[in-house]
Amino acid sequence: MKRFKLLFFVVCCISAIIIGACGDDDDNPAGPGGDENNNGGSNEAHGTLTATVAGTHELAFNSSVAVALVEASDSLLAISAEVTVGDTKYEIAVTLYTKPAVGQHQITDMVTSLLGHANGIFDVTVGGVSTTYISYAGTLTFTQVGDTYKGTFNFQARENIPGSPEVTITSGVFDVPKTVMEEGF
Repeated sequence: MKRFKLLFFVVCCISAIIIGACGDDDDNPAGPGGDENNNGGSNEAHGTLTATVAGTHELAFNSSVAVALVEASDSLLAISAEVTVGDTKYEIAVTLYTKPAVGQHQITDMVTSLLGHANGIFDVTVGGVSTTYISYAGTLTFTQVGDTYKGTFNFQARENIPGSPEVTITSGVFDVPKTVMEEGF
């Protein structure tokens, strides 16, 4: 239960950072000084996360405001990003419960992930009502770790019970700078 509360806190922290980083720059979505391709804009300090979402929701997920939060001991890493399409907010988060290393890690369900694997979450919020899809299978591959995390991911997720609506996240790619947080963030 302690790890579940920690995961919930991590997702909330990541969401707050992303929301705070977005700012009010509707006239120029790339940020001050940037263009439509995010060249020179204020989002350069953040990373990128892209993926294809299929199933209950269909979406080409493309965020230029992605973050990677890691505990000082490197024992917990959370990569998260969100996009808004119309009045719907979508969020993808992948959390690894062991020290990140180049190579492949299994994405499993929430409980098994606490044993050193990873898990994934896809969240959809419409009108203040959220639906969360939790992973049950997939992979997370790091091609670079250090000050920047780069890699790929894919996972299958469903609402809380087997047989419920599902989404498949494929072709996930991330390139995010490392942000170190205090233990137990």
